[in-house]
Amino acid sequence: MTAKFTTTPFGVFKTPNAPSSLTRLRDFVAAVALLAGSIEANALVAGSSGDPAMSGLDTDAADTHALCETAFERIAASDATPVDLAIAADHILAVLVNHGEAPHNLAAHPLALVRMARPLARSPLRVKRITAALLGEAARLLSVIVEDAIAEAEAAQADHTLSIHEIIAL
Repeated sequence: MTAKFTTTPFGVFKTPNAPSSLTRLRDFVAAVALLAGSIEANALVAGSSGDPAMSGLDTDAADTHALCETAFERIAASDATPVDLAIAADHILAVLVNHGEAPHNLAAHPLALVRMARPLARSPLRVKRITAALLGEAARLLSVIVEDAIAEAEAAQADHTLSIHEIIAL
């Protein structure tokens, strides 16, 4: 058996594996692209209004959404993912996998991404500035999802709200 010795002193962290970090950054870019595709597909489904030519689009939109969730779950769960990307993936998943949270509360997640991006944008490291740009794009996409959820909730509430004239007629 050969002994393996390290030249890194005890208590000093080794330099992160740069190729692994860049791979995770590339995975995050692909996941953000899936998020954009999911939003576009859902917008097409909402605007199709029963058009027979768009009949299979709803399943494609659901598949894209599921792929997007899976991509962000992998990023969040990987030990090789840089901390800022893992936290961003958690915020994105909180919006994508909403379990009945009020739509107005979901607005905190895009804001958190913007707050995370600000110090990264000022970094002298190019990879950090690229990460900041990605977080800004992800925040923009999440804002679209949150705005749609708020509009749907307000429309549903308006459908269930009786006007004063309807109450008097009862």
